[in-house]
Amino acid sequence: MPMARKCCAYAASPATSKARRQSKRPGPSTFFLAGVAASHTASGIFIAALHARLTIGPVAARCRRASRFHRQGRAAICAAAIAMKQFRNLPHTNAAPSAPAPAAAPGRQALTSRRGLLQLAGGALLAAQLGACRSSVTAAPATVTPATPAGAPGPWAGGGTRSIGAGTRFPNPFGASLQGACHLTCMTTIGPCHTESPEREDISDGWDGIPLRLALRVVDARCQPLAGALVEVWHTNYTGGYSGEIMRMCNNSADDLDKRFFRGYQRSNADGVVHFNTCYPGWYSSRAVHIHLRVQLGDYLADDRAPSSVITQLLFSDALNADVFGQHPLYQGFGQPDTTLDTDNVVGGETDKQPYLFDVQRMDDGVMFAHKTLVVRRSADEPVCEARGAHGGGPAGPGGPGRSMGRGHRPPPGFQAP
Repeated sequence: MPMARKCCAYAASPATSKARRQSKRPGPSTFFLAGVAASHTASGIFIAALHARLTIGPVAARCRRASRFHRQGRAAICAAAIAMKQFRNLPHTNAAPSAPAPAAAPGRQALTSRRGLLQLAGGALLAAQLGACRSSVTAAPATVTPATPAGAPGPWAGGGTRSIGAGTRFPNPFGASLQGACHLTCMTTIGPCHTESPEREDISDGWDGIPLRLALRVVDARCQPLAGALVEVWHTNYTGGYSGEIMRMCNNSADDLDKRFFRGYQRSNADGVVHFNTCYPGWYSSRAVHIHLRVQLGDYLADDRAPSSVITQLLFSDALNADVFGQHPLYQGFGQPDTTLDTDNVVGGETDKQPYLFDVQRMDDGVMFAHKTLVVRRSADEPVCEARGAHGGGPAGPGGPGRSMGRGHRPPPGFQAP
C-alpha cells in the first residue's frame, strides 16, 4: 500500500487511534519538531524528538482525547506523509555552497529541496495539532504599553503621528465611573483662528512633532456620558502657526491658507469618549501652549456663533512646556514660551488651573498621552461657567499679534511644510 494511503488509513482508524492513545508513542508534534530540526542538522532530529517525547507528546495526547482528531488534523497528517515520502528521494541541499537561486514570485515558495519538504511536513503536522486543540486555546490578552508621568525622566518621541504605531495600546484613563455632581467645564473665547474642520481621527496632515494621543470624555452635569456628542479640536503646528483661511495674524505662512492641519472633529462613543492622533502644539506670544475644543450636540456647524455645549481650551503645565522646548530637537529652536499659566490672558486669572490642564503621561516609546473629561451643558438653558483671564473679568480675548509673520514664530531656515 502506498505510504500516503497507509498513513490516512492509520489516522482514520478508531482502533489505531485507541492503540496510539494507550501507547507511549509521541504524538504528531514529535514528528513536526523532528522535521524542522532535520532541515538544519541530523543531530537536531534526535534532540527535537527527545524533547517532544518528554514534553509535547503528553499534551498532544490530551488534545487527541478531547477532540478525537478532527478531520482536518487527519488530512494534515496525510499531507505530511506525502511530503516525507518525497523527502527520501531528494538530495541534500546543505552539502556545499552554491549560487543563490532566483527569487520566487511573491506569494509563492518553491518546494524543490529536502528542507522545503521537511518544512511542509512540519507545518502540516503543526496544523493538525492546532486543529485538534483549537477549542481549548484562548488568545493572550492585549497588553498596554507602559506609561510614566510626564515629569519622569525620558525623551519624547518625534516623527509625528507616524510614531503612534498600531501596536501601541494606551491605558484607559476613564475606567473609574464618576460619582455625584460634576462641575461644568468653563467657557473660553473661540478666538480668531477657528475655521471649518474635517471629520477624522488623525488631524496632523503629516506634520512633524511630538506624537500626541488625545482622549476626551464628554459627560453632563450629572456625570452621565454623552454618546454621539461632536467634539472639535484645533491648534497650531510646532512653529506656532494655524492653518486655514483665517485672520492673517493666525498664520505663519501664506501657504497654509488652504490647509486644514491640526483641525478635526469626532463623535463620542457610547461611553462619551473620542480620540485624536495629533502632535504637541507650538507657542506664540501672549499665550501658554493650548488646544481649542468645542462640543456640539447635533449636527456639525462650522460657524463660530453656532450653538455649542461648551467652547473651551485645555493647556499643558509650565514644567512640561519647559521640558519640551528645552530638550526636544524640533522645538528647542523656538526657545521657551514667553507666557506661563499665570500670565496667560485666557486662564491666568483662575486660582485653580487644574480644570484647564491636560493629564499627561509619557508612554515607554516616547509618545505623549493626554486626556481630560469635559463636563458640558445638555441645553442652552443650563448655567454657564466662564474662565477668567490674567486681568480678571469675563472671557478673555484672543490676545495680541505674535512675532514676525503675526501669530507665532517665523519657521526656521530651510523649513518646508509637508
